[in-house]
Amino acid sequence: EEHDLQGNLIPEQHFCQWLSEFLKSPEGEGFTADLSLLKTHSSNCVRASRLLAWQTPGPTTSDLLEKMNSAQAIAEDSAFPGEHVHAYSYKYRYLHQVQLVRDKGHFTILISLAVVALVTWFFFEGNIFAAAFCTILIALVNLELFGFMAFWSLDYNHASHTALVIGIGFSVDYIAHLVLAFSRSKGTAEERVSSALVQMGPAVFSGALSTFLGILALAFGAVATSRIFFKLIFLLVTFSAFHGLALSPVLLLFFARQQRDVAQNERTCELHTVERHTKAIYSTSVLSTRTQTHGSPGEKSRRESRSSFRSSNFSVTSSTPVILQSSV
Repeated sequence: EEHDLQGNLIPEQHFCQWLSEFLKSPEGEGFTADLSLLKTHSSNCVRASRLLAWQTPGPTTSDLLEKMNSAQAIAEDSAFPGEHVHAYSYKYRYLHQVQLVRDKGHFTILISLAVVALVTWFFFEGNIFAAAFCTILIALVNLELFGFMAFWSLDYNHASHTALVIGIGFSVDYIAHLVLAFSRSKGTAEERVSSALVQMGPAVFSGALSTFLGILALAFGAVATSRIFFKLIFLLVTFSAFHGLALSPVLLLFFARQQRDVAQNERTCELHTVERHTKAIYSTSVLSTRTQTHGSPGEKSRRESRSSFRSSNFSVTSSTPVILQSSV
């Protein structure tokens, strides 16, 4: 039911007519842009309407998100059955992007890391350790970027999220090449790390320097997004080069030594096991030989009688052919 300003009930058949006349009057001209009417004479002639309200902005993005969500909750609670009420502001378009990034952004980063792990595993010829090593270091780079974002007062929004996802691809160039060179080199752990640094160290350093020079112009941009990109890409290049040239060689040397020590311990255990088995077999053979040589007196007399019997038989059989030959 609709009422006029004095609280009187407006007849249903006259509502749209009187509303059109009100919007054409000097008092209602200011509400013309707030209503969209249907060309019908029924009581349901209002297609859409809006109500202007003012909202106090917050100092941070998190405060703005909280105010946007509260306004949307109020709009949904005030809707009549069968109606749809939405809270809208031109800033909400940006805030919706920020909220979407904060809700779903970590899934994007995890998917990117999974793709990096799969690609590195393929190009490392199925070396699972090398692929996992690169993926963990790249994840550490992103974790460090998150920490410095708070230090530099950078919000986690669509611009910073884009830089983080791009950074995963950037980090591969500074870490994977050194790990690949280490996995293909030969020699001791120290020689392999030294060979990898000699082969790929200058290329990694020159790549970091050229990338920094390429993004230096973004630091003087007038748009805030360009400055955010410069800060994040600068941190990304710095951390990735540090991981590739300093952290990864130390970790590779540590794990290679650990693997060498484990292999040596396994070989030592195998040698000890073989030695114990050899001693056991040798002692068993010596014991059986001594038992056969130094038997009991009865066994000794029986052996002597058997040997004498064999010798007598041998003499008889050996003389018998001579006698037979002489008789023939």
